[in-house]
Amino acid sequence: SHVVSGNTEILWVDGTGSSKLYHKTSSTTWVAPSEGFRDTITFASGEYTRALRHGVQVIFDSTGRHVRTNNRETQVTNFFWRSATQLDSVRVPPAWP
Repeated sequence: SHVVSGNTEILWVDGTGSSKLYHKTSSTTWVAPSEGFRDTITFASGEYTRALRHGVQVIFDSTGRHVRTNNRETQVTNFFWRSATQLDSVRVPPAWP
């Protein structure tokens, strides 16, 4: 997935090409259109965080690249980039016992 930020809107696009347009509600918060679950994107410390239902967070760097996902069990999947457009590797959390 990828985030593209504008002055008043953020366009989020996932790996399948689906997209969602978020509207700015404060200087650091954007809200998705009304649907079953209204998720948000916030900006802090140079990162955009998309907060999803059940506590899942998808984090993007300041250029919009997906850098990590935190699941509700606090496990983290990290995405490492070779360049601005080329993903190098993905590190998934260890399996639960």
